[in-house]
Amino acid sequence: MATTDQKKTEIAFDESEKCFRELLDTFHGGFYIAQVVENSTGQPADLRMLYTNAMYYQLIPGSNPDETIGRTLRELFPEQPESWFQERIQLAVKGGNRKIE
Repeated sequence: MATTDQKKTEIAFDESEKCFRELLDTFHGGFYIAQVVENSTGQPADLRMLYTNAMYYQLIPGSNPDETIGRTLRELFPEQPESWFQERIQLAVKGGNRKIE
């Protein structure tokens, strides 16, 4: 009985994940999910890219999944000023969403 319930839960989770990915992949704005990376003192210092939708790559010329996923914003955009990183890190730490240019 427990195995049947577990299998149903796994199927429901897989379906939910599929719907989530389809929603994000068809979203008309660039979108990413990132993990907060802490420095040696435990303070948020960077973001590691975990997921991006297709539109993200259209908005960031020359980017592609192989070079983006798993890398940090500081690795991807070293030319940006510190304030640019802090704005995104704080948004990730505090939660929510916002259009960022």
